[in-house]
Amino acid sequence: TKLETFPRIILLFFIILLSSCIKDGEILENCLRLVRIEFRWIDTDPLSQSENVNVAITSSDGTTTNITSNVNGRDIDLAEGTYTFVGYEDERNVEIDVKNGTVALIESRIDEGVLEPTSFSGGERVMNVEYLPDSLVIPIPMYQQTRPLIIEVIFEDKSTPIINEFPPVKSMIATLSGITYERAINDGFVSVEEREQFPAIKRGDMIYDLEESDEVRNDRIEFLATHNLLGLDGVSHSLTVQVEFENGISDEFTFDVTEKLKGFHSEEIHEPWYIIITLKLDSSLGVSIVDWIAGPDSWLTAVEK
Repeated sequence: TKLETFPRIILLFFIILLSSCIKDGEILENCLRLVRIEFRWIDTDPLSQSENVNVAITSSDGTTTNITSNVNGRDIDLAEGTYTFVGYEDERNVEIDVKNGTVALIESRIDEGVLEPTSFSGGERVMNVEYLPDSLVIPIPMYQQTRPLIIEVIFEDKSTPIINEFPPVKSMIATLSGITYERAINDGFVSVEEREQFPAIKRGDMIYDLEESDEVRNDRIEFLATHNLLGLDGVSHSLTVQVEFENGISDEFTFDVTEKLKGFHSEEIHEPWYIIITLKLDSSLGVSIVDWIAGPDSWLTAVEK
């Protein structure tokens, strides 16, 4: 009967399908396997639930296929072999090497500085695709890739006349060393205890052009600037602040901030990290260091309270 014949047809179909991937007992290389790509958002969330995630799939022969997926993942057919999967949200002002799994700042030739990256998440996974009966899921870790670091300089004195008599600041430039220019995309930001900062593939300086705050106070003058960073190399960090006044007087202060920046990659990673320097003005119009602190926003807020 037709009902008795139907199961045999189905069985024959699967035998033909399986045999099409096997020859002389060996699996053919061009036989495709359905796999599921999924994203593991680690201590971060997608920038948008509606925007796609880019996925670069590089095979062992160096061929790269670029696809897009929603934030939940997608299915794709792949031949047997080893693949490098790099997932990343739409990014600006960074270069992603999908074959080596690295992310780098774009150095600008116009001003000999670097273009600042925007916030995004990304990560890499290397896996083998084999012809096994079980379903195969490719979990790509997605890490927060940038974090703001804010430098604030405060000229402070309780004597209002000194503040008023002090010459205006013409410029204030802070230079922070040990900034990550290039690193592995998996060496992003994640909230874990005592996590070491990863060495950068390429390191350099970041220039902060501090501007006076709009907030008007009688006992202090505040200057600040912020940059979104890929990270810190964790080796050593110095901060040099150069102040030039309108009357031609200039001063320079240098700080070893290595210890103060530990935790930048792991502590309260969704908050900006601050370095706040307080300078005192005296009656002879001199400048001296009073104090400086560093840490995530919530730590500093708690100290102020």
